[in-house]
Amino acid sequence: MSSSSPDRSITRVELTGAPGGVDQLVSAMSGTGEIIHDSRSEPNARGEVTGIAEVVTASGPDVPVPPATARVTLQAVFTIDLSLWEDLSAEETRSRLEESTAELLRAVPGSSHAQARVVSVLQAHAPQP
Repeated sequence: MSSSSPDRSITRVELTGAPGGVDQLVSAMSGTGEIIHDSRSEPNARGEVTGIAEVVTASGPDVPVPPATARVTLQAVFTIDLSLWEDLSAEETRSRLEESTAELLRAVPGSSHAQARVVSVLQAHAPQP
């Protein structure tokens, strides 16, 4: 399902599969536009979840952007030592990660209205030699 306006397009995507796979795909979609809605079901008998995401994307190169202003959607991937956060609940950890990241983005010269949202947290793999 997709809806459009002159300056943006919203596409609704439904994914069903292993929780890690759904997380990876939603994370990948966040690189194409802003995810404005992301919900997950409880795992079914096979352990699969259904995720529904709504993604905002630019509707094309003809979208006028005022010369002095641009809205930037940025995807960042990093590794974090979660043992430093172990005294916090999952929701508190998510909230602090989002606020810390938004604070870093507000430090970018000329930026305003910086927001950050945790899309997924996946187990980090050991670096390859």
